[in-house]
Amino acid sequence: MPLPQRMEMEMARRNISLIPTPVYDENHVNVMPIPPKKKGDNKPSLENRRIEELVVKPKRKRKPKSK
Repeated sequence: MPLPQRMEMEMARRNISLIPTPVYDENHVNVMPIPPKKKGDNKPSLENRRIEELVVKPKRKRKPKSK
């Protein structure tokens, strides 16, 4: 895949809050490094939120009805 197309795809991934990946050119030079996390950025990424939603929570047991 050509370098400009890979860079464009990576920018789209970063814009929708997916986990960034580095982009290397044909000489193995890191063209788009992973940006450092900001101090105030404590929000989990979109992928991490989806993983948390998929985790099945155990159902609560009902108390038996008393007569």
